[in-house]
Amino acid sequence: MKETLHKSLLLVMTLICLVACNKHSATATSDDQANDSISVQSENFVYKDYQEPEWYEEDGTTGTLQTMCDLDDWLHGTKQQKANPLTRKLLDAYNSSVVWHDIEHDLQLYFRFGDQLTDENDEPTPFTTYEAIEQLDCSIISDTEISSQARKLKQYAILMQKDTTQTQYFKYRDTYIGNSVEKFHVSHFGDISEDEYWAMIKPANWVEDYDSIFEKRMSGDSIYQAFLVQQLQKEKDINRRCVYAIEYAHSSTDGPNFQVAKPYLIQIMTDNEYSPLLKDVWRTWRAIQSADMGMSKDSSIPNFEYNRLRNRCAQTILNHIENHPDDILAIDIFLVLGFCDNINRYGGFAFGNQSVMEQMEVFPEYFAHIFEHE
Repeated sequence: MKETLHKSLLLVMTLICLVACNKHSATATSDDQANDSISVQSENFVYKDYQEPEWYEEDGTTGTLQTMCDLDDWLHGTKQQKANPLTRKLLDAYNSSVVWHDIEHDLQLYFRFGDQLTDENDEPTPFTTYEAIEQLDCSIISDTEISSQARKLKQYAILMQKDTTQTQYFKYRDTYIGNSVEKFHVSHFGDISEDEYWAMIKPANWVEDYDSIFEKRMSGDSIYQAFLVQQLQKEKDINRRCVYAIEYAHSSTDGPNFQVAKPYLIQIMTDNEYSPLLKDVWRTWRAIQSADMGMSKDSSIPNFEYNRLRNRCAQTILNHIENHPDDILAIDIFLVLGFCDNINRYGGFAFGNQSVMEQMEVFPEYFAHIFEHE
């Protein structure tokens, strides 16, 4: 009991610290942060076929609340990829996860706000959560078994909004996820052990002095940060660029609040060039962006915008697989990327939405530092 209470208190303190860091990040005038801002402003970031949305920062219940099931969140692939048995199966795997991710997003909006939502101008949204889920078209999944199960999951979600005593959705959701994970497990595509996976994506595979770079995480050293930016500006190899961009994001004492790292991460994701580290680039960017969106259960959680870049990375990886069908590492990374959860409103973190949990996974050194000094 005492241990549980201690953990809860730590989480509360974490939340308080993050709020303070967000406020500090917005008004900081330190030399290091000034240098960071200058380094970003000196770049002319032009993204290929991508325009950043207008992010609505959250404070309590202000901002925008957006349903997902009525939007095109699918990974479509190309005509050739739909005809190719391997890439068609991978598209089915990816889109099977879109089903439960987007239904969960909309249901959690319903649980928190009811079926009729309002936008940032306090105007009703085009669809209720019920109407949004009704529009989810599971026919994009060509696997007849998974497509049928997806439609059943959708019906259970609709039924629960009509009658909240009808809770079959939760049990069937777990069954559906289990079936999808089993059906599309990487072992059906080839052999790769967990040890092999981690060995193949080690940053030291591409950056020889990586250990010395890793040791400088959270240093806040402006000279070191300038070095990383310089490397990003001149480096042509996509794998090394990924390493430098991720480490730049980890270089600040602000942890996930280091917003100036975002353009370098977006640049990599929109270059349409394959790297085994694309998944990590996307998760790093999403963790940083989510830190700027608010941690309340009432906050806007723009999963659709997060998934625009997730889908962009996934399409790049799928294009690589199409040309290298025996690359089991790329297949594994594609599947892991697709099955990464959305940022949920409810979950293991009881004091707000689950963006904090994502930030803790991506920036463990930042939270370890907080715990050590509390």
